[in-house]
Amino acid sequence: MCDGRVRKGLVVLVVLGALLAPPHSAVAASPSLAQDSADEFEADEAQGTVDTVRRALIGIAIGTGVMLVLYIWHTDPRRRFEVAMRRRERREAEQGVGVEDEFVLPADFDDVEPD
Repeated sequence: MCDGRVRKGLVVLVVLGALLAPPHSAVAASPSLAQDSADEFEADEAQGTVDTVRRALIGIAIGTGVMLVLYIWHTDPRRRFEVAMRRRERREAEQGVGVEDEFVLPADFDDVEPD
């Protein structure tokens, strides 16, 4: 049950990363070595590139933060103990129901003296 939630969370992170990734046109817009970049410099282009990089870094930081929170939550010893106890109780309940539904002869029981 928990594994499905973790997978869904990872899929959401990948989709968010794809949406926040810089477009490929920013790479093509950079000046080549043959051009004189001092004559071709425009402040709007530089600001656009800076904004694109900033958005990409913010997306990476958010993704890393979410993954850190999920890791801490998933490895919390208190939560892991509670999950293990619930699984054990469920397993014991399932095994107990199976024994109650079966016909058992009195000779099959060990002789146990009551306290």
